[in-house]
Amino acid sequence: MTPAGSLSGGNQQKVIVAREFSRRSVCWWLLRPTPRPGCRFGEYIHGRILDKREEGCAVLLVSSELDEIMALSDALP
Repeated sequence: MTPAGSLSGGNQQKVIVAREFSRRSVCWWLLRPTPRPGCRFGEYIHGRILDKREEGCAVLLVSSELDEIMALSDALP
């Protein structure tokens, strides 16, 4: 097994994201969760955020990307 500290910065980030999303929590606070719009890793993170929302977790998302916020937010009635 390769120690996480010897991985590239991007792969270290992936290890941390996978670890955090594997934890059980009722509330998620995310500040600018994706590295840049349109990247595949960002799509993975968005999928996990939506999964957590579907599990009934509260998700607080702070982002400067309006498209990201609109894609991940619940619509108000």
